[in-house]
Amino acid sequence: GSAKLAVQCRGCLAAMSTLAQHKRHLGALRDIRDIMAALKNISLIESQRLRRFLESQQRVVAGIELAMGDFLAHYPQALPGGDSDREIILLVGSERGFCGDFNETLHLQVKITPVAQPLVIGVGEKLGGKLEEVQISAELVAGPTTAEDVPGVILAVVEKLRAISARNGPAQLTIVHHHYDGHSIELSRRRPFRDFSPAAARRAYPPLLNVPPEAFFQELLDHYLFAVLHDVFYSSLAAEHQQRLQHLQGAIEHIDKQGAALTRRYNSLRQELITEEIELNILSAGALLQD
Repeated sequence: GSAKLAVQCRGCLAAMSTLAQHKRHLGALRDIRDIMAALKNISLIESQRLRRFLESQQRVVAGIELAMGDFLAHYPQALPGGDSDREIILLVGSERGFCGDFNETLHLQVKITPVAQPLVIGVGEKLGGKLEEVQISAELVAGPTTAEDVPGVILAVVEKLRAISARNGPAQLTIVHHHYDGHSIELSRRRPFRDFSPAAARRAYPPLLNVPPEAFFQELLDHYLFAVLHDVFYSSLAAEHQQRLQHLQGAIEHIDKQGAALTRRYNSLRQELITEEIELNILSAGALLQD
């Protein structure tokens, strides 16, 4: 009787230890789930804000492009001639993680460019890590995490573009980024300065200018670059938050399944422990009667 009682006691202690481990694991899962749910809510709010920014910015870009078309229809000589044999590829990635393959899909675009050795600018810390892994040399810029960060990031990118042009001469610009249209996320490859050509005039008279056409067009190109970059970064950030939403939702569902399975196991162990405690009490009472 005493030997059986000792074995039962050891079994109870082992069950209690396992039960405590399960309880700690459940607590850790709940904490992780709460953090992921908070990140998901932040991304949901930010993606809704960015969509409003993006709609306004797309109208700005469309307006500038319309003005450029009208201008070039009457002043085609202002359009710079000749293409540079150099290319700058601006890859717009993410500063933070939890967004699936958002950054992996970007560096693949460098390999399909027709230019043998393009100059690469990478935006975002997470993208920078991926570029290092695949041994793509790039100049890095910290990426935005909210809409308010975008103007500062654009200024940093423009400074990089100017520095590269000063070192290496003129180059064509290609922007690779994710685009979110409210329904799906697509990878966009834009060449903002290669599609301009004189078009049929929509108006009989040319626009009145106070400066030479070439100077006016250069100023207009600067405005256009800033407008396009705002459009690109708002679009990319909206796509990033949308992909993070999907990624976090999948992770939360996985944690919920793990938690449900662990809760069932915890309840089963707890029931077994209660049964063993009852049996232990009965054995203890029997041992006392025998004594």
